[in-house]
Amino acid sequence: MRAARTITRHHGGYNQPGKVYAVGLGCETRHADRLVYSAGMDLHAAEAATPIGPGCKTCERMTCPQRAAAPISGRLDLDENRSTFIPYPLKGAGFVGGAAGTGGRAEISTGRGGSVSSG
Repeated sequence: MRAARTITRHHGGYNQPGKVYAVGLGCETRHADRLVYSAGMDLHAAEAATPIGPGCKTCERMTCPQRAAAPISGRLDLDENRSTFIPYPLKGAGFVGGAAGTGGRAEISTGRGGSVSSG
């Protein structure tokens, strides 16, 4: 048994994509009858179960901003002078992290009177 909700946050600048966070609480089915969320549910029906995905390491969504672990099927494209929207950018994934319409390029202020251009 689980209960979940999503929260969306937009921390970037204008026209930057936001991130969606899922907050979930769960327990074993044998304890679910003690929760208000299980009222009216057949806790023993196999078709009532919701399947979950394979996990971040094997997921094929290479530009997912929600990725919690680096995928096992690609080489990371890391650059200490570049900031990206996705946590584990991959070589050849086609997303650098710039604003829409910039061709993936982003300019980031270094705070020392200069800037770093990526892409």
